[in-house]
Amino acid sequence: MYDISIIIPCWKRPQRTRRIINQVLNQNINNWEAFIIGDGCSDYQEMIDSGEANIWVKQAEDNGNKLHMFNMDKNYGGCGYKILDYALENINSKYVVFAGNDDYIKEDHFKYYLSEINNTELDIVVYPTY
Repeated sequence: MYDISIIIPCWKRPQRTRRIINQVLNQNINNWEAFIIGDGCSDYQEMIDSGEANIWVKQAEDNGNKLHMFNMDKNYGGCGYKILDYALENINSKYVVFAGNDDYIKEDHFKYYLSEINNTELDIVVYPTY
């Protein structure tokens, strides 16, 4: 079981998608999983087809993390609801973080979430993205 999962639906904005993928990979804690899934996005499919995604997956695995990366068969719209449903059905952690592919997170994002919610009776904490 992972300590925390993050779900990031992707649609367009390939440079920002790359940025948040690298920010997830550069978290200052490990034992996380990330669902970074395209919503039928051709830009995201290019990242997968080029092998770029394989580099990120390996980097995550080398540090004890799991990176789920694939593109949905079509665009389902609705702010990535189909991606959220899929990820929520498949997470392997107690806590879940949501972000957009154009968000910006700091390297202590996961650590901060966990420090605020672990060993409490809280069901939710909010830690803003940029």
